[in-house]
Amino acid sequence: MHGMEKGNKDEQELIQVDKMISMGVLVSGVAHEINNPNNVVMLNSAILREIWEYLLPVLDGIFERNGDFNVGGLVFSEVRTDVPELLSGIERSAKRIRNIVQGLKDFSRLQPSEASEDVNINEVVRNTLFLFKNMIKTSTKRFSVQLGDGLPPVRGNAQKLEQVIVNLIQNACQALPDKEKGVLVSTAYDEKSGHIVVRVEDEGVGIPKELLPRIMDPFFTTKRGKGGTGLGLSVSERIVSEHGGVIDVTSEPGKGSIFKVFLPTNRKKEVATVLVADDDERARSAIAEALREQNYLVREASNGSEACVELGRYRPNVLILDIHMPNMDGVEVCRVIKNTLELSDMEVIVVTGLPDSPKVKAIEEMGFKHILYKPMRLGSLLEMIGMVLEKRRVFEEAGNEEISDSKPTRFGQGY
Repeated sequence: MHGMEKGNKDEQELIQVDKMISMGVLVSGVAHEINNPNNVVMLNSAILREIWEYLLPVLDGIFERNGDFNVGGLVFSEVRTDVPELLSGIERSAKRIRNIVQGLKDFSRLQPSEASEDVNINEVVRNTLFLFKNMIKTSTKRFSVQLGDGLPPVRGNAQKLEQVIVNLIQNACQALPDKEKGVLVSTAYDEKSGHIVVRVEDEGVGIPKELLPRIMDPFFTTKRGKGGTGLGLSVSERIVSEHGGVIDVTSEPGKGSIFKVFLPTNRKKEVATVLVADDDERARSAIAEALREQNYLVREASNGSEACVELGRYRPNVLILDIHMPNMDGVEVCRVIKNTLELSDMEVIVVTGLPDSPKVKAIEEMGFKHILYKPMRLGSLLEMIGMVLEKRRVFEEAGNEEISDSKPTRFGQGY
């Protein structure tokens, strides 16, 4: 029975991979088909604007001599104001289509887009709320906004960040069972970590615990029958990652969800991101909480497969890896890291309660030297994290010159 379950899970993972490959092919073709007519719209709207501006003095002269008159069934005095606004709306919409297509192309290629301007995150939130005020009014009677004062700018792309806020607010409104339930959107600056925090909290139906690890997966949605594509959160996560940030999610079925977007600012150096991979939920939660208290950004994984997904998504600075886990153990995860060029500089701290296990030796032979033995003190873990991060900093400042690390670093059980 276990073998059948594992086989079904492997089959589902292969189907998901096939979907990702198909999406890459699909987006490339669709982008071309959309961009061609959209370019015509952008070009012709600019030409129409020039024609309108050329004709306007003539039409104004007729108005001054003869009074108001009809233009295409409408009175000129109204048309004079409406036409520029209509043309501007066409141009803005065409540009938005172009940017959305570019975002999909970036997502399918797994390549970042340019992000090079100072962005006022409060202005991004205000623009989003203005665009979606009607949807908000039809979804809830209790929508509140709390924008922090004097927030430092985020270095990035305003329209892409607006897309993130749009997706989170849409999801929050769609999660509400009735209009009496509320949504809160807030922004703040975390002095300790140097991050802007955008928080979207709803009193909706919540997300089951078993589904939380999957909500950022492409094509995964609980709203398939309501038009959901399963791409909103995936695209949002990619955009936030491009900006050096992370999305953190907590949820309780029947009570609602809280989405927090952490974005680094120029005011402080970006803090380190740590991924904790351990199938023991109590141990994993204790480590994660201790790290958050030290102002690390923390992601969690309950097995080796989840750890690999998180590594690909976030490229954390440090991976804390338990050896004995289901699906994929620590040895297999280390092998993936070693054989993946993009992860080759990953700092890994291996945790195990079996110091004499052949798996420890196998991991050391792959070049992973930082070992912690259970039972361990959290102080030892924090010390080792600080040590590997400092080594990385020195390595980068030295221009990536080789730094010797031939001896294992071990803590616990007498070390």
